[in-house]
Amino acid sequence: MEFSHKDPVSTGNESTEGNDLIRSVVALSGLPDSSARSELVEILALASPDNQTAPDLKNVSLDELRAAMLVYLETIHADMMAKEQDDSFDEVTLS
Repeated sequence: MEFSHKDPVSTGNESTEGNDLIRSVVALSGLPDSSARSELVEILALASPDNQTAPDLKNVSLDELRAAMLVYLETIHADMMAKEQDDSFDEVTLS
């Protein structure tokens, strides 16, 4: 499946572009539709200013999705680094 980038300039078809974007990401993920969509909702909510707002998937732009994915990856990285430090601390204290 090929995904073509559409410039997120307002064309009056934002909901169609958002739906197409989400449909493409879901298809490319290889996950079941409901699982992929729920993950996308969580990822987009993580990047929202109040960290709680459920995003409107039909209006999400490519730039919003990119920004949300960056926040998501930074969160995963921070969690992995914290776990690595905890594991290192446990090894030192057990020795």
